[in-house]
Amino acid sequence: MQTGFRVLDEGAVFIHQLESEPRAARAFELQDRGGVLVGRAREELGPRRRVLRLAGFSAPRPFRVRVEEIDGRAIVEMEREIGFMRDRIAVADGQGRRLGQILLRLPLLGDKRMLIQNPQGIDLARLQVAAFRQPCAIEDASGARLGELTQKWAGLGRELLGTADDYLLCWDESAEPSPALRRMVLAAALAFDLVFRED
Repeated sequence: MQTGFRVLDEGAVFIHQLESEPRAARAFELQDRGGVLVGRAREELGPRRRVLRLAGFSAPRPFRVRVEEIDGRAIVEMEREIGFMRDRIAVADGQGRRLGQILLRLPLLGDKRMLIQNPQGIDLARLQVAAFRQPCAIEDASGARLGELTQKWAGLGRELLGTADDYLLCWDESAEPSPALRRMVLAAALAFDLVFRED
């Protein structure tokens, strides 16, 4: 099902994180398989988040991220809320309509599964967080494969000296997720880096 957004309609999206100062807003470029820029994602820092970031607040950090097509059309927005034992990331479409939430356990518990739910709290899909650099399987609620998220080699210089990571989000050829679920999975892919690789 086509959505009219290249970021969502491509069979695979390369997520390239831009290098930034540790306390600055984080940003990503979204590219197709040929390396063509098709979208962008950027963290939005409000006054409270900016103060916490500048103060070097090191506990799990709340965030708000907006994803846009290259022409500026909003695709999805997500906001992390820190909770006890589990974090919740609220997800909305580009017009602010709530799509659902992403639930994740704190990394210290060992169960690094991200649950993608609709607004009523019913599981739609899950992203199983694998060992470092291993592909993370993405499955729907019945266990059928939707795709996978893989961390990619970013080059010797960036790997040794930088903090930014690159990922490839691939959809399975037989998968036909709804536009809403495509948005939710894209949000989960970005949240994977912001939560498990940076906090």
